[in-house]
Parts: sequence; structure tokens; C-alpha cells
Amino acid sequence: MEALGYDPAPGYRLAMESGIMERIGYIGLGVMGTPMSSNLVRKGFDVTVFDIDRSRVPPLVALGASGAESVAEVAETSTIVVTMLPGSPQVMDVVSGPGGIVESGRPGTVVLDTSTIYPKDTDALAEAARAAGMTFMDAAVGRLPPQAIAGHVDVHGRPARPRTWRASGRCSTRWGIPSSIAARWAPGSAARS
Repeated sequence: MEALGYDPAPGYRLAMESGIMERIGYIGLGVMGTPMSSNLVRKGFDVTVFDIDRSRVPPLVALGASGAESVAEVAETSTIVVTMLPGSPQVMDVVSGPGGIVESGRPGTVVLDTSTIYPKDTDALAEAARAAGMTFMDAAVGRLPPQAIAGHVDVHGRPARPRTWRASGRCSTRWGIPSSIAARWAPGSAARS
């Protein structure tokens, strides 16, 4: 990957090479985030969840997820943090605001943003994450809530910078999503193509 001008966060590479199981953080438990995070729990991932609407957390805890009291708690306990939020202001706050992922997470953390946000904000968040030794991935999610419930969403992602990076190697699938996530995202498959 270095030959392509991109070096993923060194801590993440080390974790993948040593076989350490990822701890997934999921922030945003709305109509898409709840079913997507529940599929991760059902597939055996150690998932920590958070939403500003605290009533959305207990059903996932009942499935086996851990509930967090803050974004900082999710960032501190996760190697990969997935965000599924309403828009740019919320993602900017959660990722780079006070007590956010960049401030509270560890070097090597992968931030997988599945929200729909402005490209300039994606670039700014990628730079902030990179400066903290993290990887920020821009990941589009296709399909609707019924498909998310069934575990049949399309997830297409890539590190947000540089734009020319292509997924390859042990830490990603052809979509650029860490393979260990993609393998457990849907009940029956890695992801739909």
C-alpha cells in the first residue's frame, strides 16, 4: 500500500498482522445504524454502541453489545469505530469535536463513516484522523432499512485520502472495508456486490 502513496495507520496494521480481534464501536443507532450494528453483534463481534437517544441502546445491550455513556467511551474501547449519523455537523462533532473519536481514541483506530456528509468535511476529518495516527474511511451504504434489517446492505468504502488508493492486503476486502468487519456485517455474506 505504501507504493500507492498510502500507509494505513501503523497501529491498525500491527493489530491485523498479530491476529487481534477488533473491537467495534458503533455511533448512531437510527433506522440504519440499529440493524447494522445488531448484525455485527449477532455475528460475534465485540460491539460497543452509543446514541444521543439513550433509549436506543438497551435493545442492543440485550443482544450482547456493550452500551457506552459517551463518544469518548466508544473511542477508548474500540479499534474500529463506525458512524451512522444524520449529516456533516453531527459527524464533525463526533469525530473531531471535544471528547470525540480523534481526541479520545488510540493511534491505529479506524473510523468508518457511513453517514452522508459534505466532501470537504470528509477531507478535513481524514486529515484530523491521520494527524492522530488513525485512518478515516469514507463508506457509502446502499439499500434501505428493510435490507439493513435482513443484513443485505451494500457497503462501499475507501480511506478518504488519497483518492487513488485501492483496497488490497490482509486488512481489507475489495470494497476497502476491513475484512473482519465485512465478513460479519451481513448474516450470510461479507457484503453484497
